[in-house]
Amino acid sequence: MNNRKLARGLAQEILLNFKEELYAWLEILRTNWAFAVLILASLATALLVVNPLPPAQVFLGTGQKGSSYRQLGKQFSDYFAKYDIALHTIDSRGLSEDLSRVIAVESPVSAGFYVAGTADPDMMKELVSLGSIQFSPLWLFYRGKEMQGTEGLMRILRKQVAVGDRRGSTHVIVKKIVALHGLDVNSSARLLEMPHFEAAQKIRRGEIDAMFVLDSIDSPLIQPLLKDPDIHFFDFQQADAYTKKLPFLHKLIIPNGSLDLNRNIPPRDIHLLGSTITLLVENDTHPVIQWVFLKAARHISGVRQQFFSEPGFFPAYLDRDIPLSKVAKQYYQTGLPPLTSYVPLWLADFIDRIWFYLLAGITIFVPSIRLLYASRTYYSNQVIESAFIRLSEIDHQGRTLATVADVDHLLDKLDELEKDLDETWISSNNLKLYYSFKPRLKNVRDYLKDKRQQLEANSDVGVLSVAGK
Repeated sequence: MNNRKLARGLAQEILLNFKEELYAWLEILRTNWAFAVLILASLATALLVVNPLPPAQVFLGTGQKGSSYRQLGKQFSDYFAKYDIALHTIDSRGLSEDLSRVIAVESPVSAGFYVAGTADPDMMKELVSLGSIQFSPLWLFYRGKEMQGTEGLMRILRKQVAVGDRRGSTHVIVKKIVALHGLDVNSSARLLEMPHFEAAQKIRRGEIDAMFVLDSIDSPLIQPLLKDPDIHFFDFQQADAYTKKLPFLHKLIIPNGSLDLNRNIPPRDIHLLGSTITLLVENDTHPVIQWVFLKAARHISGVRQQFFSEPGFFPAYLDRDIPLSKVAKQYYQTGLPPLTSYVPLWLADFIDRIWFYLLAGITIFVPSIRLLYASRTYYSNQVIESAFIRLSEIDHQGRTLATVADVDHLLDKLDELEKDLDETWISSNNLKLYYSFKPRLKNVRDYLKDKRQQLEANSDVGVLSVAGK
């Protein structure tokens, strides 16, 4: 029973304290509504500027039909769904066209894959890098007997060779490679411009002799060509020389037997040329979107078999032609926002961006706690003090009154004063002062009532005297 009484008493005490605080701050807001509106407007403006919540949807360019970049885009899309963000993948004729869409103001595409060495960095000043996400080899598939070395490459180039769409990354890189051998892709009638999907069909049917394609080894486009016994892929034995001439290229190796160990395919190490695939976004892309892209890239790198790199190697800042975004720079230097493991990503990012201002605010707020606490009782203090002043004035005026009408006027003012005080919230800290005011008000009222009676009596005596005369 005693425990129940104690619990009931504590509950009542908590309720009373809650009401006390609520009434105190409501009184402050009532008397300082303009200041409160200004503070709320400032907070709302700050939230609009900082913009803690990411957009609900994002558009990513993923290149040509049949390429591995489509698969990569699907993996990114699945990862974004974990954060309730819809990532829409947009197909195109090539990654270079996707890049143009990202740059274009009117396009909804805000992110795309960029192949190092395929565009002028000065044309992408509105874009920032999140880092490279994979190596992408340049394949030269050809029919007929195997060929090697520079002589073999020149023989292939004298045949009908598909070099990709003019707006595609493959075409740009092939153009730079064959230029080292004194050839011009655009002036040769045998170097054919066509989409990769179409070229793959034609080379398998024997309608063309060779094709270049820049794509990963697990691409749906590449795998059938690797398994076709009538099609070979070229060994760039001078890969080191090409990377010296074109620094954006990397030497990639397919080890002996790595494609089919039982059949020992390939029968020797094969050297390929490759470039990095970098994820670019508009420089005003929401920070949370950038964090999710980086987390997705790390996740995909960890679970997806990367033939030319170790699991978890990507994302990495390899192509330095495009500057890193501030978010990516923080990611590579210190990792994710510190609170990511404890709160939602958007909140962790929001706190990470405003922590300095929060710290400054706390530094100012803590010493002001006493002032803030005092402010909650300030108004009831002021009301009681004002009531004492008004009561003193009424008392002083009452000493000099000479007519009943004047006394009645002061009694009305006294009633008004009492009503105003009773309708005002009084802090518990001021209750003692409040109740000390009550008897003083009663004393003044009693005095005025007594004086009124005296004035009425004197008035009656005066009337009788006049009547007796």
